[in-house]
Amino acid sequence: MVDALAQALLEVLTGRRAAAQLARWVSQESLDALGAIARVNGWRRVRIRSTRATQAADGAVWGRITLDCDGHPVIATLALQVFPDRWRCTHLDLILPGSHLQTDELD
Repeated sequence: MVDALAQALLEVLTGRRAAAQLARWVSQESLDALGAIARVNGWRRVRIRSTRATQAADGAVWGRITLDCDGHPVIATLALQVFPDRWRCTHLDLILPGSHLQTDELD
């Protein structure tokens, strides 16, 4: 499931798929954030570097997707929860290059 979401994430970021197409599998909050990120950045040359999944004791799955965007790593973290009829991504967050820096650290 993490691999499938990685491919879908790549397609949304590069404009080949609308974020709304993931509504069945991804929470609305995560979709809104993903749509905003896809519109802001220039996601032209993006590829999947790696994916990793770890199952938690409660049955949830935590995942990490590492993307390469023009030579810069972009990390996506996600949480998958099982519901009676399907898995659903309840958390999806992208860590962009430099996003951990404070404004005063850039001067």
